[in-house]
Amino acid sequence: MVANTLLFTSVNLSGLFVRILTERAQRKAFLQARNCIEERLRMEDENEKQ
Repeated sequence: MVANTLLFTSVNLSGLFVRILTERAQRKAFLQARNCIEERLRMEDENEKQ
């Protein structure tokens, strides 16, 4: 019973850790893509003004 509880807790903590790392990586990729798109749009606006 105690072993099952420890195993259950360990697996859940491992899953939580992996989820947090995955969310951080996805958020970083999203922010980089958003910044790239914003920069491209800003450059296009500047080129149109010239």
